[in-house]
Amino acid sequence: MDQAIATDARIGVKPAYVRFLHSAAYEGPCRVGSREDLDPRREREKAKAAFERFAQDVRENLAEEATVLEPVMLSWND
Repeated sequence: MDQAIATDARIGVKPAYVRFLHSAAYEGPCRVGSREDLDPRREREKAKAAFERFAQDVRENLAEEATVLEPVMLSWND
C-alpha cells in the first residue's frame, strides 16, 4: 500500500492583491504628484493594471507548487 507524504500534498492558494484607493485628488505626506496622476479614476486604472500583472505573476510562479484559485483585488478608500 502506498503511503502519502506531506510533500505530495497540493494546497490551494487564493491570491489577494490589497490596495488603498483615494477618494479625491489631493496631496499628503505620503502622496504627491500632478492632479491628473492623483485623480481617483487614474488611480483605479493603475491599480487594475497592477492587479492584472500580480495575478499573472502568481499564476506563472505558483502553478507548479499549488492549485492557484482566482485572484481577487481587495481595496478600500478614505
